[in-house]
Formats: sequence, structure tokens, C-alpha cells
Amino acid sequence: MAQIQAQIRDNERIWLGFRHIEVDMIGAPSLRELIKLLIGGIRDTFPNVSCASIACLDPDYALARLLAQETEPRLDDSEFVTISRDSLESLFSDSPRPNLGPCNANLQSVLFPSYKDQLASMALMPLVLRGKLIGSLNQASRHPTHYQQNAATDFLEHLAAVSAMCIDNVVNRERLKADGLTDPLTNVANRRFFDRRLHEELTRWSRRGGSLICMLVDIDHFKQVNDTFGHQVGDRVLRQVADLSIRTVISTITIAGLCFRSYGRQ
Repeated sequence: MAQIQAQIRDNERIWLGFRHIEVDMIGAPSLRELIKLLIGGIRDTFPNVSCASIACLDPDYALARLLAQETEPRLDDSEFVTISRDSLESLFSDSPRPNLGPCNANLQSVLFPSYKDQLASMALMPLVLRGKLIGSLNQASRHPTHYQQNAATDFLEHLAAVSAMCIDNVVNRERLKADGLTDPLTNVANRRFFDRRLHEELTRWSRRGGSLICMLVDIDHFKQVNDTFGHQVGDRVLRQVADLSIRTVISTITIAGLCFRSYGRQ
């Protein structure tokens, strides 16, 4: 009886730990914050977990772009890794079921690339979204018997399911935010983004002084293009002008920066 009561108390502690992590993840404002809360929460709640990571498919670099846009909180190299589909599917054999057991050097280099000490056991939980395997939630320990093949995985599977949904929610939220500030035809910033950035730049200029330059571009006789060749051709013209304008601005900034650096050395 005492052993059963001790097991119940231990299960309650584990469940409360997972619950706190899940509640924090649901309110995460960014992908970086979500990853940090998940991985940090696992390590802080369960001292025998030496390290943890998320490995995800990212074929169109959507996750990489989101992480590049964010600067805080800082992520360790082993907290988030991208993985190929072949490597991901090899972790779970024929079906996306939890994989518990020994951790070898090859798996450690893929899933925990910057962890220096040797890991002995691991628990890999598949991240499944709408029936498709999208990644893996990984935990590892230096203790060889901490994760064993016959161990119960109910709590871990629940955490992995919530993690997959939270990642999907954050990515979709960021896409909606980007769509609201981006013209869908040319894929450049729209009037709403311009108004926001103009206010930010004016505020910064009022504090620091100096020069403030705003460049406006107009396409002469564009209505004639639409009337003569149709709106599909007009759309192509808009896309080409937008692309050319961006390239011109980037080239101008680059040349100006090179001239400034060259002048500064003289």
C-alpha cells in the first residue's frame, strides 16, 4: 500500500509539472519563447533530465525565418534542431510511437548536438499534427536506466501532443500577422506596415535628430497597361517593379555603406 501511495504522489508531481509547462506554452507570444518555456520547463521540473530538445521538419524554412526574426530569448544550439524526413522517420520505425531506450553517439549528435557529456538513455516523443509526423520532442539523461523501453509514456505523449498544437498555433499566428502587413500580390510590405514604420522612424528621428529620407515610387501610365494588356499583365508588371525596387534599394544601401566605410578609413 505504501508503495502504491508513493507512486500516486510521484504521478501527481509529474502531472503538475507537465501541466505548468503546458499552460505556459499556450500563452507563449513567439516560437522562441515557446521553445524556451518547453525545454527549460522540462529541465527545471525533472532534475534527472540532462537535456531536452525539439527536432522539426522545416522544408520551406518557415520555422527558421521565424526564429531569425526574433532575438529573445536566446536559444542554445541543442534546444531546437531541424531534421530531414528520412532521419525523423528512422527515429520511430514504422509508426509514430514513443521511442525509449539507450542513446548512442550518433543520435546524440543529431538531436543534442551541443551537449558535451555522454548521454546514456533517451525518450523520443513524436510530434504529430493532423495525422502527419512533423517532429520529435526529445529528452535524454546521463543515467542508463532513466528511460527504459517498457516505461509508461502517457504524460510524455500528452505533452508532445500539446507541443505540436502550440507550435502550429504560433506559426499560424505569425503567418496571419505577416499577411496583415504584406501585399499578397507583390509580397512586399503594405500601407499598414508603412504607416507603422513611418511612426517608428519619426519617433526615433525626433529623439536622435539627423537626416530622415522617405522615397516614394510611382508607375507612370500604369492604367494604360491594364487597359491594353489586361490585369494579369498588370499584376506581372507590379511584381517586377516591386522586385526591381527592392533590389535597387538594397544595392543603394550596400554601396552607401561601402563608401561610408571607405571614407572612414581615409
